[in-house]
Amino acid sequence: MAIKNQFAGKDKWLSELKKQEDMMHQGIWKGTNIISLEKFVGYHRHAYISMERCADYIDYQLPNQRTRVTYLLQAIQCNDAPLQAAMALVRADEQGKMNDFEATAAYLLQYDPVAKKRAASGKKRGDYDTVAAVSFTDDTKSSSAPRKGGHLAKKGKGKSGVKFRFYKVKEYRNISAKQKDELQEWSMSNPGSKSAA
Repeated sequence: MAIKNQFAGKDKWLSELKKQEDMMHQGIWKGTNIISLEKFVGYHRHAYISMERCADYIDYQLPNQRTRVTYLLQAIQCNDAPLQAAMALVRADEQGKMNDFEATAAYLLQYDPVAKKRAASGKKRGDYDTVAAVSFTDDTKSSSAPRKGGHLAKKGKGKSGVKFRFYKVKEYRNISAKQKDELQEWSMSNPGSKSAA
């Protein structure tokens, strides 16, 4: 009971509810950064699902479909003309999209300026939604660069020959202890990297 009260008590649900309400009321999407409209809509969906879960444990009136659409439209502060026109059409559709969050989301995603830029540049979605860490830069054309500890190593490869990349569990078990140590050291010095678990 003590653990339940500490980690799942009423105050925890109230705290979670406030966090999700703040996201819905104060989150703003301007369409000028790497977060796509699809991802931002996903934040709104996630906030609502978390609020539903909170409402199971505390007395709370969930926002209806119209309120959710209103919050989403208010949060989109992008000056892209086609997107603004689509938002105006949603507002005019009093009996349809204004009362259906998912229909509104599906309609607006067609006009996402960030997705259009990605498509025009030929970049994949994952190229933007992940954070990359640069461990060093090399202005020369050489295939090696100084690493921590003073020794030379090929880019993406350690002194022991281990490749600096993500390893599936079975692959990770098959590399030597020395390679695991070097991979772990590299992973710690490159927090944005995805190395073996």
